[in-house]
Amino acid sequence: MPRTLVRQLVFLLFVCLPACGGGTAAPDAAADTGKTAMDGATLLASLVEFPIPTPDSQPTQITAGADGNLWFAETAPGRIARITLAGVITEFPILPSPDAVPMYLTPGPDGNIWFTEREANQIGRITPDGTLTEFPLPTPAGAPHGITTGPDGNLWFAAAGANAVARITPAGVITMFPVPSTRAAPTGIAAGPDGNLWFTERFTDRIGRMTLAGAITEFPLPGVPRAPGGIVAGSDGNLWFAEQLGSRVARITPAGMITEFSLSTPNAAPFLGIALGPDRDVWFTENSGDAIGRVTPAGAVTEIVLAALSHPSGIAVGGDGNIWFTQANKIGRITP
Repeated sequence: MPRTLVRQLVFLLFVCLPACGGGTAAPDAAADTGKTAMDGATLLASLVEFPIPTPDSQPTQITAGADGNLWFAETAPGRIARITLAGVITEFPILPSPDAVPMYLTPGPDGNIWFTEREANQIGRITPDGTLTEFPLPTPAGAPHGITTGPDGNLWFAAAGANAVARITPAGVITMFPVPSTRAAPTGIAAGPDGNLWFTERFTDRIGRMTLAGAITEFPLPGVPRAPGGIVAGSDGNLWFAEQLGSRVARITPAGMITEFSLSTPNAAPFLGIALGPDRDVWFTENSGDAIGRVTPAGAVTEIVLAALSHPSGIAVGGDGNIWFTQANKIGRITP
C-alpha cells in the first residue's frame, strides 16, 4: 500500500571551511519555515504515473528536450526514451551498443539530446526523431557519468573511470582534463553561475570547480564518507548537490563555502537526481528513501514519500512547469 506520509523538516546545518580553494566558513543560515506540511500533501495528491512499456527497464536520468518532450535513459536494455507531456512513451534502442548502460542526459546547444554510455565508453547524441550517433572516448574504461552544456556551447561530462572531466564539441571532438586528486571518480557536473563547470568527486568527497580552460580547484566536504552525486545550479547563485551517504543535500557558494542539510530518512540515498524547479527551489530524488525532496534556498526541506520500492532516480522540470521523475519502471509527474 502506498505510503502517504509527508515530512516537513528544517534541520541543523553543518558548515565547512574548505581546506583548499580559498573558501571561508559561512554563518549558520536561518531556516525558512514559510512552507507547511500542507504543501507536501498537495504535491502528493497531484502525482500521476506513466508505466514504461519495456518491463524492468531500469530508468535513470531524465531531462527536458528542445522539442517540448522529456527524454530519459533506460539501462536494461540500453535505450533512450521520449515521453510527451500527455504521457506517450517512445523507446529508441541504442544500436550497435545495446549494453551501453546510458546514465545521464542533457539537452545540447544543437537541439539534440546528449547522453553518456557508461559501459560502452561513449557519448551519445539522439535527434528529436530518434537518429542516434555515438562518439567513443579517447581513454579506455572512461565510464562517463554526468553531462551538461557549458557556457561555451560545448558539452562537458564527468569521466569517473578516467578520473577526468571532459569536453565534447557538437561535432564530437573530445578533450580530457585530469582531476588533480587520484581516484576521485568525478560523477555529477553542472554549469555554474560564475561561468565555470562544477562537478562532484564521489570517492574523494570533494566538489570541483573547473574553468573553461581546464584549471581545477577542489573543495573538500565537511566529513567523510559523503559520496556526492548529482549537482545543479540553484536560483540563489549557488550550486546544490546530493550526498548519497549520510542522507543530505548540500549547497556550495562560488567561493567554496559549503552548507549541508540533513534529511529525516537515515538511508534516503539522494544521489543521481537533482534539478532546479519552477518555484526556485531545488528538487531531488531519494532512491532508497522512496521519496521526492524539495529544499528552499534557505534550507527548508519537504519530503514527499512515494509507494514502497518506487526507487526514484532522475528528476527534471518539463515544459509544462511540472516535476517529472523516473522510478521503478514508471515515469512520475508532480505539479508544484
